[in-house]
Amino acid sequence: MSSDNPLSPSRTLSSEELIEVLQEELQETNQGLLALAMELENARDNYQGIFDNAFDGIYQATLDGRYTMVNQSVARILGLDSSRMVVEEVNNIGLDVYADEARYNFLLKELRCTVLCSISNRASNSGMARRDGSARTSGC
Repeated sequence: MSSDNPLSPSRTLSSEELIEVLQEELQETNQGLLALAMELENARDNYQGIFDNAFDGIYQATLDGRYTMVNQSVARILGLDSSRMVVEEVNNIGLDVYADEARYNFLLKELRCTVLCSISNRASNSGMARRDGSARTSGC
């Protein structure tokens, strides 16, 4: 009994037929990947537009106080012409941006505690246990 499926185990394909079937599958896979890549690019462009055009200042910074990415609103808030200028010219957020470096250090410490506390709470609420089997409790 023969099957219509060219890759059916009961059917033997010639080398040429196998190459043709594999080329068709590869082409379908490539088309799917190209469509997915376009969707991802559109989503990235959409979120980049939200980031770039937000009224509020949005930024990403390293823990040692350097901006890695800022939107135009941050540049406007800091009195600089472009987001690129902010990233290139601000070497230490605590010194270059805040009037009081101690205030920046306090906020950074609070942020670290908040993040660590959030991670700790998630671990505690997930039912995780210590190595000795005792219940994991949050230190926050």
